[in-house]
Amino acid sequence: MKMIRDMKIGKKMRLSFAIVLVISTIASIYALYSLKESQNLSQGLYEKPYVATTETMGICKDVSAIDGDIMGLAFTEKIAKYKGFAEEDFGSISKRIEKLDSCFDDRSKLSRLKSSVDELRQEYENVCTLIANGDIETVQAIATTSDSSYGKAYYKCVEDSTELYNLAEADGIKFNNDMKNTGVKALIVSIVLIVISVVVSLIVSTLITNNLARRIEALTIMADKMSKGDFDF
Repeated sequence: MKMIRDMKIGKKMRLSFAIVLVISTIASIYALYSLKESQNLSQGLYEKPYVATTETMGICKDVSAIDGDIMGLAFTEKIAKYKGFAEEDFGSISKRIEKLDSCFDDRSKLSRLKSSVDELRQEYENVCTLIANGDIETVQAIATTSDSSYGKAYYKCVEDSTELYNLAEADGIKFNNDMKNTGVKALIVSIVLIVISVVVSLIVSTLITNNLARRIEALTIMADKMSKGDFDF
């Protein structure tokens, strides 16, 4: 402190402005860093949680639609129509699963879903074979019995797709919370840096003002004495 007090006023001003400039620069750099991090998080939100939630929800709908297609095959004569629907739904599931490959760090649940979809596909093909052979009664029994091979494959597929959707939803909630925490942290740090900058500016300005005031007061006293012919300083 003594070294600072002994400095000339010009050096003190340069030092004070340098301190304020450094703090302001740090605050600006941190703000830019926080903005970049927020952009990365926003991009990550679309690339993973949003895609995962959307596609897993779509798979749940497609699996349910396939069951409706099987019922259509079993109880209507529009065989070609419902076969077309079923092929579209299976194709949709395959495309959605491809999109999900990069969305989960733990792919065990996705692998189980792939296996259950393959089993459901096999049961669908068995139904088509029975229909081609004219065995509609067996198809109807399979489609309406929960413990049939088709029923087990369907409910297993429903269970796995629902579990994967719940996982995607949980990941999305966690990601959203992380984004909020990052934003709050950036806001707090920025406010702290701004407050520090303002406080330092006030302190330095007060010190410089007081120093100048003392010197001006001393000069005023000296001038007043000189005007009275008193040169004894």
